[in-house]
Amino acid sequence: MLSIMEDKAESYIWRFMIAAAHQRKGYGKAAMEKVIEYVRLLPNAKQLVLRHVEYKTESGAFYRSLGFDYTGEKDEDGELMMALDL
Repeated sequence: MLSIMEDKAESYIWRFMIAAAHQRKGYGKAAMEKVIEYVRLLPNAKQLVLRHVEYKTESGAFYRSLGFDYTGEKDEDGELMMALDL
């Protein structure tokens, strides 16, 4: 689920899920690459942001493999914020 915030020149992935039975098959990476490609084409797009729960370290590793980096911030629920500069 993607939120495009044109007034902030950023987009926000607020939910990205692949069913457990289909993880580690490349579907998630292929889908996320398409999302990144789409967002890069948006006018004034500068950043794509997301968050993940701290104990899901495999999520962080997955997003880092796509170029996201931790911002050093946590959201109001304590989830770790990540961003990809476009």
